[in-house]
Amino acid sequence: LPKKATFLVEGLEEIEPAFASFDGTMYAGMMPFESYPDRQGELMFWIYLSAEESDSLILWLNGGPGCSSFNGGLMMENSPVTVPPHPAGYCCSGPHESLQPNPYGWAHKTNVLYVE
Repeated sequence: LPKKATFLVEGLEEIEPAFASFDGTMYAGMMPFESYPDRQGELMFWIYLSAEESDSLILWLNGGPGCSSFNGGLMMENSPVTVPPHPAGYCCSGPHESLQPNPYGWAHKTNVLYVE
């Protein structure tokens, strides 16, 4: 298995300034899994480790079809960085729309793992 450092997310604030508002640590990547009988695959994950001491972990799994954990919870609902809010019925963010800090993001107080 890969080492933990392989998944460390660094320098994201240079690409998307809103990430500078998160004081914790982020890891992301593909998590291998095996299941019975003889099935293998990978799940994409992103974990925010809170800067505050926390022994708790929230596992975020959105239901589908049509709503992913990344598109829903991670980018629009409860992560420390989200897309800007839009009025009800608005479909999609523009291609050059910047993310914004989310002061109410759960990862400011506890660890949050998003799995796709």
